[in-house]
Amino acid sequence: MLSAAVLVSPAPIPEPITVADAKRFLRIDTDSLDGDVAMLVGAARGDIEDATGLRLIEQLVEIGADEMADLAHLPIGPVSEVVQMRYRDASGTEQLLDPAAYVLTGAGLECGIAARASLPLMLRGSIVARLKVGFGDATKIPATLRWAILALVRGKFEDRAVDIEPLIVNLRVGA
Repeated sequence: MLSAAVLVSPAPIPEPITVADAKRFLRIDTDSLDGDVAMLVGAARGDIEDATGLRLIEQLVEIGADEMADLAHLPIGPVSEVVQMRYRDASGTEQLLDPAAYVLTGAGLECGIAARASLPLMLRGSIVARLKVGFGDATKIPATLRWAILALVRGKFEDRAVDIEPLIVNLRVGA
């Protein structure tokens, strides 16, 4: 069983849509709503990430697993790198797993981690994978996802519901 991804990036993550871009889209020409617009952009990005399993801007996350087989299909993406894997050995001591012992498989939204070699004895539930996820900077986010964020920002600004499903068709991890 996998645990939910936990953010471990040390710095604040820049939003994929700037306040200026969102204000232009909303046709706002005053600075008095900048804080509100920034909050709406963050909320819209969060909605997209929650609905798709994607992380839009590059960040580090950790996912816990009971056993290596649980990592065969990662519930988050896109994954660009397995930064580190930790586990507890039979004595309960935390160890780093040798990078030669595993490999990132798949690409894009279909990634997993597979063992390359025989693995040391690991306590069940003690595996933690630190992953670099996201599209990179805002310029690398697909236009469809940028549009989805703006559409949700407008809906939130106008206090109306927006059906997120048509905005993210085929853009889910494991879709």
